[in-house]
Amino acid sequence: PIPTNPSKLKRTIMQNILSNRPQAAQSLFEDPTVLALAVIGERARRLSVEDRRDLFELTKEWLDPETDEEGVESAWRAILEILAHEPIRVSRMELIDENAPFSPGLKKWIDFVAAKIRELRLQAGLTQTQLAERSGLPQSHVSRLEGRKHSPTRVTLEKIAAALGRPLSDLDPSTDDRAES
Repeated sequence: PIPTNPSKLKRTIMQNILSNRPQAAQSLFEDPTVLALAVIGERARRLSVEDRRDLFELTKEWLDPETDEEGVESAWRAILEILAHEPIRVSRMELIDENAPFSPGLKKWIDFVAAKIRELRLQAGLTQTQLAERSGLPQSHVSRLEGRKHSPTRVTLEKIAAALGRPLSDLDPSTDDRAES
């Protein structure tokens, strides 16, 4: 078993590293010390240069025979903190092409919803700005919906329906307002 006490772990690692026992009798992957070092090495490779430097200095201090128990404990806590830190990674994300065509079924639904939003807004005597204010949506979003540039979410349609004082099914016939009550 791998010791959890930092001083005992240090002694175990040092004994295993410095011992001349034959490795042929024991596979490297069965040696807990080798496994622990492999995991630490892999984790260290993912650290920033600054964290690797700190880890190196702390490891030297931790392994130094001159370091007292308190220093070993302190270095060990700092090593664990560095190794536990998950580095931030920035990765490239593929953005959705806003100019990509909608599928025929979705396009038909968007056309219907856009026409209904405009029709009901005009029946209510509202401008796009007034509808936006009542629904809590940006005016530009209302414009994009009416202009068939966006596919509205259910939440957006609920906000617009509420702002117009109409049931959701007036904007989206695929919803059944009675089932929601």
